[in-house]
Amino acid sequence: MVTETAYVNNNLWGQDDGTGTQCVCDTSRSGDTIGWGTNYTWTSKAGKENSVKS
Repeated sequence: MVTETAYVNNNLWGQDDGTGTQCVCDTSRSGDTIGWGTNYTWTSKAGKENSVKS
């Protein structure tokens, strides 16, 4: 069995403007191909409703 590693880069820009969670997960695997998706939640702090988390 061959195990490969994939890396997903994430930045911290805007993290102080709210709170949330993020998950990156594989959804399917077939040979050399993977499917993947992300799930996240984000709640802006008061006064930061127009801010974004990239």
